[in-house]
Amino acid sequence: LVEKGDKADLDEAEARLRKAIELAPKSAFSYQQLGEVLERKGRLDEAIAWQRKAVEAAPSDPLAHSNLGV
Repeated sequence: LVEKGDKADLDEAEARLRKAIELAPKSAFSYQQLGEVLERKGRLDEAIAWQRKAVEAAPSDPLAHSNLGV
């Protein structure tokens, strides 16, 4: 979603992903992406929590497990 970006880019990505989750609350992909954005923002505890939600939403998705491991 956001490879490299400044704080404003990451803030916008976070806001859009939170809205996406609000609209589709079981989207493992959105959980994964939000976790990645939060990790890039240095908010590791929140990032881990969202990656855990991704694993719960899609337990057979290897990317969800990989992102949580990272």
